[in-house]
Amino acid sequence: MLMLSPSGNRHIWDNNNGLRKMDKNFILDIAVSTTDPRNNKEFLWISYSMNNLSPAKCERAYWMTLEKRCLSLFMENGYDLQTGAWFCLISANLYSWEGLALSSWKFADSFVKEKCWPHVTATQMRTNILIWYIKNVIPAMQSLPDDEKTYSSLTLLEDALTLLG
Repeated sequence: MLMLSPSGNRHIWDNNNGLRKMDKNFILDIAVSTTDPRNNKEFLWISYSMNNLSPAKCERAYWMTLEKRCLSLFMENGYDLQTGAWFCLISANLYSWEGLALSSWKFADSFVKEKCWPHVTATQMRTNILIWYIKNVIPAMQSLPDDEKTYSSLTLLEDALTLLG
C-alpha cells in the first residue's frame, strides 16, 4: 500500500510485517540536478551529519531522519551525486539489500550522465565521491543480513556496480 508519511515522503508499507520498503518508481524518477547544492542548508546539514556519524547516532530513527532530509533535498533540487552516495549508505541501513541495490542503481545511472552535478568535467570531485562510496557503502554490505538477499536485488546491485566500473 502506498502511503504518504507525515513529512509528505512516499513509502510502501508491507502489511504482512509492517516493514517499510522503498518506492522504486519514486526513487528512479527523481530528476537529475545540474546545480551545485553546496550552498543549500539541507545539503550542509546532511554533509555535516554524514561526516560525523558515530555508533550512538546510527540508530534506525537517525537513519530515517537522514533519509527524510535527502529526499527533501532531492525533491527541492534534484538528484546530485554527493547526496546520492550518502543516500546509498542510508538506504542500505534502512532497507537492507533492496535499498542498497535500488539506491546504487540510481547512483550509478546518474554517475554516467554528464548533466548530473558535479558535471563530468569535474573529475576530481566525481573521483572523491566515488571513493567515498567505495570506502563507506561497499563495506556496509558485510553487515547486511544474508536472509534478506533476493535474486532481483543482487542482480540490480551487480548491474549498478558494473555500470560504475
